[in-house]
Amino acid sequence: YEENNWFVSLGGVAQFKTKTNYTIENNTVVVNDPDNYILEYNKPIIPLYHKRIVLPTNATIDDVSWNIISHTVNASPQILKPDEHYPEENFTGVYPEQVIWNDTKQLLDGRQVLLLTIASLQYDGDQVTVIDDVNISVSYQAPVDILSFHINNISRTEKEFVIKIKTDRSQMVNLTIRLESLESNGTSEDINRTIQISGVHDETIRKNLTEGLWRAVVAVKSDDGEKAGPRSVVFTIEEKEHRPTQKLPMDYRKISGPGLVGEEIRNPFETVKYTIRNASSVFEYWNNIEYLRIEKSSNSVQRTFVIGDARLETFGNVSEQRKELICPKGMLWTRLYNGVTEERFLGYGAELEQIMNEVLDKMQEEIANLRERIETGDIDIDYQI
Repeated sequence: YEENNWFVSLGGVAQFKTKTNYTIENNTVVVNDPDNYILEYNKPIIPLYHKRIVLPTNATIDDVSWNIISHTVNASPQILKPDEHYPEENFTGVYPEQVIWNDTKQLLDGRQVLLLTIASLQYDGDQVTVIDDVNISVSYQAPVDILSFHINNISRTEKEFVIKIKTDRSQMVNLTIRLESLESNGTSEDINRTIQISGVHDETIRKNLTEGLWRAVVAVKSDDGEKAGPRSVVFTIEEKEHRPTQKLPMDYRKISGPGLVGEEIRNPFETVKYTIRNASSVFEYWNNIEYLRIEKSSNSVQRTFVIGDARLETFGNVSEQRKELICPKGMLWTRLYNGVTEERFLGYGAELEQIMNEVLDKMQEEIANLRERIETGDIDIDYQI
């Protein structure tokens, strides 16, 4: 799925990034899909990107900062020629003088909109600086906030919406998710919940949906009328995969021992294995792309998922939920224990959280796929994950 929102750390820092997509044509830098332009006679035409963040009611902005990654190339500027009423002049100097502008506007309900405008190019004669990436951090405080919003795949059609909400005191919070089908003649539905929250809370909502393109929009409102959101995620319910009726033969091995039972089946492309001992079980699946391990006991579930160069481990029981991601971008560790959230990371926190959710989503997809294959007999083992 595609994320159209941002993540907020427990300290109240929203982090997100922009990226300039461009090509060089006829010695001119051409920026793809800008939101707007700076148009000034006798100056280069500057493509702009806009970022808009809706901050919660009564939010106090402490700081807006950014880190710019850029490089310089030789390219001719595309000058906006004046009309007959304005003199033509040669372009010299640096233009524009700055590449980022930020402003805030107040909405009628007390929320603030932070507007950021990023110039993708900056000219100095025949040299142009291309603003490749901008990492932006917004530090603020708010009485109620949505820290993150993402989706887990339970099955092909069933989705789990996970909303992390933070309040600065114990209060009732009304949560609304609007599910909108983006197909022609699509439908929409609102899901409403009222929750007592003190501190940080993860709310999960599951829903079966039809195939096609969807958008989920979430917003919250406290009992004092303070609002946060909206946040949105666009995602797709894929059509059911039609597997061929003929499948590769699988080598079969039965596993047994004192208090131990299990099975292993494999072909040249994939292996499935499980063992059960007393009240605990271990399920493993691997192919040439990914590895999945699910270890269950009477009171906890631990999962390990490796795909590409990313490794994700999750652990859960009645009182604790823990996740750890290790990838080339760094490490992210999160823990929710008795309602208290902890977080540690090495690297860029918002980017790592997005990678973690993407890997988690792929793991949920694989679990849902394996569950369906076991239920239909495509994987013929006596075990349910």
